Amino acid sequence: MRSLNGNDRGLIMKTLFKIVLVMTLASLAVIIAVALIEWRAAYSKFGSLDIDLANATFTQLDEIEEGRQIAVVKTDKGEFKIALFPEYAPNTVENFIKTAESGYYNGTTIISGKTGVYFVGGKTEDDGVALSPEISEHLWTFKGAVCAITPNYDKSNAGNRLLFVNTVEYSEEELASIEKVKSDYGNAELIDNFIEHGGILNFAGKYTVFGQVFDGMDVYEKICGIENDEEQTTKFVEEVTIESIEITTYKK
Repeated sequence: MRSLNGNDRGLIMKTLFKIVLVMTLASLAVIIAVALIEWRAAYSKFGSLDIDLANATFTQLDEIEEGRQIAVVKTDKGEFKIALFPEYAPNTVENFIKTAESGYYNGTTIISGKTGVYFVGGKTEDDGVALSPEISEHLWTFKGAVCAITPNYDKSNAGNRLLFVNTVEYSEEELASIEKVKSDYGNAELIDNFIEHGGILNFAGKYTVFGQVFDGMDVYEKICGIENDEEQTTKFVEEVTIESIEITTYKK
């Protein structure tokens, strides 16, 4: 067997480079395709869920009635209050109350987020908690919604981490497009509420909503407004600590 000369080595390297390039481009094509499928699914998944859009309600946007259970979230940036809705997410609320009263959240941090859009609080490690999602046509991912992390509507919660929803800002062109197709969602009032109150429409039906921030939105928005780390797009440049979460009842 003859040894390889410089030209042979060069040809082999060029061939290998082409193979790697083709494989890389193919992988990127798959990733992009999957991302597009996920994006489209996010806007069409109502049809695959048992959500009765025709009878959707928006209780979380109403004034909080006296006696409702609430959670007071104290952070090193200030505090905000969450109204809880056990009538629509009983198991999730029960688990949240038990977890909060155990002191689990004391000293935890905001572990990730997207500036202006959302943030996630709790512990970074998986705590082994798994609850079935409680998706309801009565609670939505409007601005201020508090959710359990349910990665998909047919999977379990990812521990006791909390997803705090802020909002997606729409351009005039996007709003015009939404107006044209909002009837396709089956409930135009739902889309109007997302436009008026803010929120993340493509989170609806994906995460278990169990609470709504009704007081301290200035603190809430301040936390969500922290800039992202340039190198880690879901990390904030400033750490926020959750000092405690107290469960109580609302009094006017």
